[in-house]
Amino acid sequence: MGILDAPGLTKAVADATYATPAGVAADIANPGSTIGAALAVDFTPVVPPAKLVAPYQAIYSDLPIVVLRLDDNREIDLTLATEMFNRNLVGSFAVNNARLNTTGYLTTANLLAMQRQGHEIMAHSRTHGANPASAAEYYDEVVTAADELRALGLQIQCFTQPGTWSSGPYWMDDLAKLDTYQGKILRKNFAASQGYIKDGPVDGMRDIPTVSHWGANHITWETGGVAAVQAQVEKTISRKGNLEILTHANTLGTAGNNTVADYTDFLTWLAAQRDAGRLRVMTATAALYAQPGQARNLLSDPSFETFATAPANTLWTRPGTAHAPEAGRLSGNSVRLTAGTGSTIRHDFAAGQTLRSVEVSGWAKGHTAATTARILVTPYNASNQQQTSYSKLFPVPADTWTHCRFNIGIQPDYARVRFDFGANTGAADVLWDDVAATRI
Repeated sequence: MGILDAPGLTKAVADATYATPAGVAADIANPGSTIGAALAVDFTPVVPPAKLVAPYQAIYSDLPIVVLRLDDNREIDLTLATEMFNRNLVGSFAVNNARLNTTGYLTTANLLAMQRQGHEIMAHSRTHGANPASAAEYYDEVVTAADELRALGLQIQCFTQPGTWSSGPYWMDDLAKLDTYQGKILRKNFAASQGYIKDGPVDGMRDIPTVSHWGANHITWETGGVAAVQAQVEKTISRKGNLEILTHANTLGTAGNNTVADYTDFLTWLAAQRDAGRLRVMTATAALYAQPGQARNLLSDPSFETFATAPANTLWTRPGTAHAPEAGRLSGNSVRLTAGTGSTIRHDFAAGQTLRSVEVSGWAKGHTAATTARILVTPYNASNQQQTSYSKLFPVPADTWTHCRFNIGIQPDYARVRFDFGANTGAADVLWDDVAATRI
């Protein structure tokens, strides 16, 4: 349903407007009970804790946004997450606790690996059952279940309501419900949440409220092949919209539905649209928080205008304003780097709780011959101990600038992250320019 601390939300609608289950009134009136304390009669206004919303501050996009969402933590989601990662795309995966680590579903290790690739993991209720019958059941399905996932190391920022909740006080189908105790529970425990207006626009259900400056729409894509979803993306581009594409991966390859090949073909097409500068692909929560404007480069606009070479292991920083991606490459200045780890351009920045998913990118080409460029990302914990590094190699020609990019998930225990741009061991010299790190 969007950002939960949206301006203007007040206690305008009484809780009694929505039929409350038996016993809820007593729970609310008794702050000594677990549920009563959680519901907390007098905690208006309610906004998500700062630690939840901090990763989503200062997210910008000057392009239409597409979100890839898969529900119900099916085992095949790991394959699709890897296909996204290989195309430098991010997805948002909604997880039911009861299915985790069971046959045919994802494991905890799977989800942690997906999170390291920059994908978002979202809470999707404990059981994906029918409408909760009580406040206690609602709290368990929403908050307790999400806290259990967080205890596993998963960064749960968003609650995505299951479609099986389709009536009653716990079905978030109206912005006004965010001012009931049900909505307050969401606002107190998540940076964002998603609910549905089933009678939304003809081209798909829409999230509530329409918090994106372009408008948020949600479609379920499981039939019709690639052409069907391409048409929806083109419509989103034409109206500068925000489109979330939901797929239940267990339907892929079943009678009358799309195949895995359809999905991966679409990912290839979507990545091409992204590379052509027609859209941005973001996680669900990041998209809901995105503000109008140029995506901010976390590396302070390094465009190497005054550099012809870089000394070995230089800690390179340059303050800047707006990122001008064409400036360095078209002016003829760039950084020439030799093979191996001895000659890189390096930039460190504090991580902490301020980031989640980051795209690391730069433009590279061979100095005199085709070569292999490399991006290395190395995180450190609060004790300055190096954690597992991530790297990606990019074959680049000598005569054409190539845009090299990949994703990384910033984990809660990362205190800082180092970016190294260079050449692969044994490769010919590479030229780098216009390196960047942006939130996605």
